[in-house]
Amino acid sequence: MRKKIGLGTKIIIGMVAGLIIGLILDSSMASNEELVTDIVAICQAVGDLFMKLLRMGVVPLIFVNIVAGITQMDDVTSFGKIGSKVLVFYIATMLTATVWGILAGFIMNPGVGVSVTAEAAAATTASASAPSSGFLKTILDFVPVNGIEAMATGKLVQVIVFAILLGIAILHLPTEEKKRISGWFALLAKMMIRLIMLVMGFAPYGIAALTAVSVAKFGSSVFGAMAKFSVAIYLALFFQFILIHTPLLYLFARIKPLEFLKKGMPIWITSMTTCSSQATLPVEMEVCLHKFGLPPRIVSFAQPLGATMNMDGNAIWMGLLAVFTAQVYGLPMDFMELVKVVLLGTVLVMGSPGIPGGIFVASTIFLTAMGYPLEIMAMLMGIFRIMDIGMTTMNILGDVVGSVIVSASEKLFDRRTSPQWDAAPTKDDEEEAA
Repeated sequence: MRKKIGLGTKIIIGMVAGLIIGLILDSSMASNEELVTDIVAICQAVGDLFMKLLRMGVVPLIFVNIVAGITQMDDVTSFGKIGSKVLVFYIATMLTATVWGILAGFIMNPGVGVSVTAEAAAATTASASAPSSGFLKTILDFVPVNGIEAMATGKLVQVIVFAILLGIAILHLPTEEKKRISGWFALLAKMMIRLIMLVMGFAPYGIAALTAVSVAKFGSSVFGAMAKFSVAIYLALFFQFILIHTPLLYLFARIKPLEFLKKGMPIWITSMTTCSSQATLPVEMEVCLHKFGLPPRIVSFAQPLGATMNMDGNAIWMGLLAVFTAQVYGLPMDFMELVKVVLLGTVLVMGSPGIPGGIFVASTIFLTAMGYPLEIMAMLMGIFRIMDIGMTTMNILGDVVGSVIVSASEKLFDRRTSPQWDAAPTKDDEEEAA
């Protein structure tokens, strides 16, 4: 039986094909300008079709996904103080991860030196460089006057705020009504994910076309930019672990970083080979119970929740993506723009769909909301697998660190005195986890 080629592999094949076509077009421009221009126009049309199909479902996808996610959080309310701590940790670390992505972008400058046509740069600058209106005005603009109008006009930041408030309102309904509406939104979320999955089947062809256009327009400068982007991702991942996770682990649980990494080795190996939070989750929970000795009631809550909403690696990607795009197109990055990147990037990571290519969908939403050109994604998606190894591992690592810290803060775990550190959980603990 022939092995089915996965979507990630197809995207890489499409990226390589696009690179080859783009290099051929770039080298033939001088001698066959008219023919090359026509081929580039055809590739651009194919790429634009893919982007339109993807954007077609963006607003309803993000709206129903966020509402469904919030209305499924009954356990957070019942979990009380522990649930609040888990959520605060997840949100805080994702915010810092986005900042590290931005910082790594300014250190590595991956978009500096990538040449774009004067027309493209001017058009992008005109659409994305509206004058700053101050902090309060920016915050007020996040709130829609009319939620339906925000959805119809594609004001994604306002759609996200509307979805969050609606989800909170649903949580305050009587139990039976809440369950009914929650189930309805969960079905809508599944429907929209199915639509996006159908569109993602066209992704290898769309990315091949967009890559060909990008290489034909930008030339060989894209190769250095992609290498710098990859290095910047891993630099930010290093910052997040060394400067955020490591101090917290030692402060709350007296766990040293090498000790932590060694005990969790089965988790990291699984995450690096599968690049999937969902596939790693059973191994992650098993190791946290048996090797770390964490309390089952925290493991069974924090880690499944983290697998769907706590993604430090993806948050780093969003911050770096914004800086990279701004550098390529010469867009301004003032303080308020950076604040918007951090807040919007964090919210979109929390609400991004857990499907193959989900980061591509979330990035498209992010770029659209920021007013940035979507074509920038054509440079990056083909090499995403290289970065996804580290990003997925960081996503999972953040879940484990959160479980350890919350357990220690509740005095349910102490590495220095607890015999559970090296012992398997009891039968009662197993039953409690189940």
